[in-house]
Amino acid sequence: MQKAPNFARALYSSLRNNDNATDTKANTSRRHILDDYGWTWEIAAVVASFGSLAAVVAILSTMESQASSRWTFFISLNATVAVFITAAKSLALLAIGACISQAKWIHFRRSRRRLEELELFESASRGPLGSVVLLSRVRWTLTLASVGAIATILAVGVDAFAQQVIDFDTRGVETMDGHAVFGLGHFFKGNAKWSKADINVGDAFNVDPASISPKMQGAVFRGIVEDTTTPSFKCNGNCVWKDAYWSLGIGSHCSNVTTTSKVIHRPGKAWEESLNITTPAGIEFSVDRSTKILVANNGTIPWWREGPYQGHLIKNRTTIRFPPEVGVFAIARTLLPFDGSLPPLKFETHECVVSLEAHKYTNIKTNGANIDLTLERFPLGTGTFRGPNPEVSDKLGFRGPGTPDLYIKSQDLVALNFILLSRQFSGSLRDDDGLLSVPAEGAGVAFINRSISAAFDNMAASLSDYLRANSKDSAEGFSLVPEVYVRVFWPWLTLPIVVTVVAAFCVAGTMISSRMHACAVWKSSAIAILHHYVDFKDTKEEEESVGLLKTDYKDLQAMDQMAKQTKVTLE
Repeated sequence: MQKAPNFARALYSSLRNNDNATDTKANTSRRHILDDYGWTWEIAAVVASFGSLAAVVAILSTMESQASSRWTFFISLNATVAVFITAAKSLALLAIGACISQAKWIHFRRSRRRLEELELFESASRGPLGSVVLLSRVRWTLTLASVGAIATILAVGVDAFAQQVIDFDTRGVETMDGHAVFGLGHFFKGNAKWSKADINVGDAFNVDPASISPKMQGAVFRGIVEDTTTPSFKCNGNCVWKDAYWSLGIGSHCSNVTTTSKVIHRPGKAWEESLNITTPAGIEFSVDRSTKILVANNGTIPWWREGPYQGHLIKNRTTIRFPPEVGVFAIARTLLPFDGSLPPLKFETHECVVSLEAHKYTNIKTNGANIDLTLERFPLGTGTFRGPNPEVSDKLGFRGPGTPDLYIKSQDLVALNFILLSRQFSGSLRDDDGLLSVPAEGAGVAFINRSISAAFDNMAASLSDYLRANSKDSAEGFSLVPEVYVRVFWPWLTLPIVVTVVAAFCVAGTMISSRMHACAVWKSSAIAILHHYVDFKDTKEEEESVGLLKTDYKDLQAMDQMAKQTKVTLE
């Protein structure tokens, strides 16, 4: 076996037998003791720990409230943040562990301590379990070692905190992709045509029945029968329209005129007794005991000419005026069910006006098949024929206070009036000899057991939707495309920052304390422990074992150099 170098054998001899070190070694270079070269790695670790946290803050600040798709790094955002926080924690614990290890030398330098505490400090520098034991076994105040031990224990929760920093929520990103369409009736132009037989007959306005759109008829009766009408739109999911939009619409207003109508009683035998009723709008009709419900109208579309009659309709269109009212209706219904006895002549009478309106739509939002919007209704004034040449135009224009010009083809307006005046809508439902008349005339059966006002309102909404859906104008909105966004919860960064700050505090405090107590920077060096021995020379026999922990080397670098050149074997 190769013999140990002479200076190594001299070292081990001095550890056992030398009573006092020479003045040269005893005072070995304060510059090594005060030299901070031994803290290079710890300082670098703290700086790198702060750098990792700075990277986390920079990443989170950049990505906060941003779409997750903006993160294009090949490692996910969560994983990247977790890597940096874990790096910050590990680097901080490296520095804290070194400080706790150095604290044991300062601990023994300041006063006499039990030798077992050397192992307690060393265990505390390695992890949270040793830190718990250190805090529970050693009498301590708020020293650097205790602060470092507490930080080591708290660092256990850093990873859990890191998982809470980032969360994701799905939002709708507004995209104008052509899939969000809300119909508008700026100019409704349907298929109705004038009847050729009546086109030149004075004041006559007749349309060809075959040209009246079945969709228009369906809109009328669907509105009466159904409880609600959902405005039509086109959207593949969730959409939003941000502006205000105008459209030609239909409105209705109903009032109970039972007490204000003029009623003339016409006596007769039993079932022949009847009532002649005239509403405030001048609609006249007759009811008897067999009448269950009756829908009457004013008989014609209320248009007129200005000035004296000047000939045929086609040649004098500029003198024609159309009020916005499409029709005025009276509805009378008995309130008593038929029970086989002679029913009294008691009816309630309602008067309803159906007219063109200007509709203003705002705050339009859709969610699947549901739509939410704000609808404002504006009355319209008298309509006239418009166009480059009104004499040959079929374009009726209407405008109200604060509304834009809205148009409808005259044939379609007349067609709607014809539907409402026809026996499909206006007529009566009777109960002759206890049997309901089949087929019944008009739409009265739809008013038997429901609110008349609500039925007309829903019919108007259905017609308004028909005008919008079958016009060429539309408003393009924004489709809300689902997009995942990043949410940052900054308070969860508190613990990683605290651990790193404590690491910096421990390094700075331990460096200063080592200088103050002229303690060599041994830290966790096992070689330093091997080269120390306990000197019991000054201990009295009757006293508790008390000794001095000594070494003849004050320079860790020189000790490391000696260790590199020394070979030993275990006895």
